[in-house]
Amino acid sequence: MWGIRGGRLWCYRRRGRHTRAGWGTDGKLTDAPPSGSDSVSSLFAPPEAYGTAAVTGGRDHRATSDITGLLGIRTGATSVARREHVQIKTAGEIAKMRVAGLVVARALEKLRAAVEPGITTAELDTIAEKSIRGDGGIPSFKGYGRPPFPASICASVNDEVVHGIPHRRRALREGDIISIDCGAIVDGWHGDSAITVPVGTVPQQFLDLIEVCEQSLWQGLAAVQLGGKLTDISAAVERHVRPRGYGIVDHYGGHGIGTEMHQPPHVLNHGRPGRGIRLVEGLALAIEPMITIGRPDTRVLGDEWTVATTDGSWAAHTEHTVAVTPRGPWVLTALDGGAAKFAELGVACGQPVGTPAS
Repeated sequence: MWGIRGGRLWCYRRRGRHTRAGWGTDGKLTDAPPSGSDSVSSLFAPPEAYGTAAVTGGRDHRATSDITGLLGIRTGATSVARREHVQIKTAGEIAKMRVAGLVVARALEKLRAAVEPGITTAELDTIAEKSIRGDGGIPSFKGYGRPPFPASICASVNDEVVHGIPHRRRALREGDIISIDCGAIVDGWHGDSAITVPVGTVPQQFLDLIEVCEQSLWQGLAAVQLGGKLTDISAAVERHVRPRGYGIVDHYGGHGIGTEMHQPPHVLNHGRPGRGIRLVEGLALAIEPMITIGRPDTRVLGDEWTVATTDGSWAAHTEHTVAVTPRGPWVLTALDGGAAKFAELGVACGQPVGTPAS
């Protein structure tokens, strides 16, 4: 999960502090500056600078000079262009991401069905890992970050927003809500998705919270249109959430995804439209609204991972991985590619004709 604070990108939480990390010149995640840079912070750009981000492809890298015009990058862009790398995939690589996305989708369907009073979050984690590995995938989360994340899912209950660690003593109770975030790697490509599920009979106010979060996700996904701008997504999410009185968690959001689970750009869940990088064919993003009933301020718990609201108000979190295509957005982690939801919204689905749904 990437967050934003003080105008810079941050990753990981450790001992109550943010630990900086970023991508070096080889395109790999690093927590040390590349040769010749004077600080780790030089790896990052403020969010408004994403419009000048450089681009590299997946395994067949396109020259930056060939793609900058498509992204609306000005000639002679600042050094930001040399520091930020937005991975653009070929059609074949997006198809591989679809395979990973379906592994995640099937795991989440099993988890949704398994949620009930009395089940522990550790038991849910076991279901997820068995499903992922049984489908030929590798859990993305297990061993990730510092300290290494110990599980295959994030299981965040009630006032926990994201990154909750499953535990054998954490049994779900009637009336709880749980956010389950799941990721898988197949053939080197990632899928990432999250759902928030009610446990048994849940008060209406929490069902409404979950529904608005889910709807805001689909509003954001519908805004993933060829030629649009990154913050069109952010604005679409915010337009759905704010009038309904919910808080939007500010320091966490969506991200690019591909050969790594977390890549630039950071995708805010609020902001004005028409800013940031241009949405081009082959760009893949994980869109993930996180909203609260109360204030959106958060804190990191003593396990160095779990993010909870500071006022104890309950939160919901949803996520899908989506690809930009000439036909429209293709939701790689939805079993039907997003076709049904997009039809409700009057939006064309980018899933190729004849592609298996599940």
